Amino acid sequence: MVGLLVFFVGSLLGVIEFSFKQSDVYHVALAAAQENPKVIERIGQPIHAEYFVLGTIKTYGSDGDAIMTIPITGSRGAGKIHLLAKKRAGSWSFRQLAVETGAGAESINLLAPETESP
Repeated sequence: MVGLLVFFVGSLLGVIEFSFKQSDVYHVALAAAQENPKVIERIGQPIHAEYFVLGTIKTYGSDGDAIMTIPITGSRGAGKIHLLAKKRAGSWSFRQLAVETGAGAESINLLAPETESP
């Protein structure tokens, strides 16, 4: 009986994890972190998503909402992508998209436009 319960819970978590990782909003957020020079500088390359994505994705037709925390790792360390997004007419827009890389470190805003140095 205990084995069956463990199997059920494990299967449920696997299905949830799979659905998060198949979503458009997940892929856009991960790509933004992988391409950001500040994130690369702090945690190194290559940047990979880890397991245990937390949050919710709710869609209703072409609209929806997403709140997620995606753990990531690189060659120098680890971090978490935090996102808050809305989907309207089939297109996701982010209200928050940032990477937290550790205690005391300032979060990296992935929505801020990059400024060029002279």
